[in-house]
Amino acid sequence: MDSTHALKDIIEFSKAICKIKIRQVWYQAEVTQKSQTLFAKIGIDYLT
Repeated sequence: MDSTHALKDIIEFSKAICKIKIRQVWYQAEVTQKSQTLFAKIGIDYLT
């Protein structure tokens, strides 16, 4: 885990990631660069 972020922070970042359905097609909502960087550091790939 990244030493600058607590587990609670990572959980909060994760809760902000969601998918939306528009006309029967699922899309991933926007993810901030900060969240993407953090998840890459700890080995989580939310973009798949």
